[in-house]
Amino acid sequence: MTTLTIVGLCGTLISIVAGVLAIRKHLAGESKAQIVNPAHQSDNGGRHVTVYTIVPRRRRRAAYWIAVQPDDCRADGLWWPQNRPLTFEKDGSASLGRVRLGREGHDGTRDVGKSFTVGLFEVTNSAQRTFLEFADRDDAMRLPNESKLLHSVDVRRVRH
Repeated sequence: MTTLTIVGLCGTLISIVAGVLAIRKHLAGESKAQIVNPAHQSDNGGRHVTVYTIVPRRRRRAAYWIAVQPDDCRADGLWWPQNRPLTFEKDGSASLGRVRLGREGHDGTRDVGKSFTVGLFEVTNSAQRTFLEFADRDDAMRLPNESKLLHSVDVRRVRH
């Protein structure tokens, strides 16, 4: 083989490898953390909803939480962390049942027709205690700086 043929062959192989890596990087970039269900701007008949998420690449020193913000609490930046941190399957999917959209009982009737933002948060270990404390009390909190909103959807509570 001539030097020119070897150089051409090497150039072709490098181009193929670079192309495969570019495609892989592009496809991996499409897999973002998201709330899969409920859908954005959907209606939910009742107080509770099950939230399905996917977080393809999770950080080791972080937990992932669902928190809810009623539309009338947005100006104050108040969120209600829900239940416990998410537990993931190997494929990065997780679900959390009994996520609360507002209050129960007589006070809950005032929440019918209200919009709620359901957020998926990445929470560092240093903020875990705060999320746990407020979730246990079913109380509102301001988000710690060590938490990051990854994705959110708005859901309207309707009468069932």
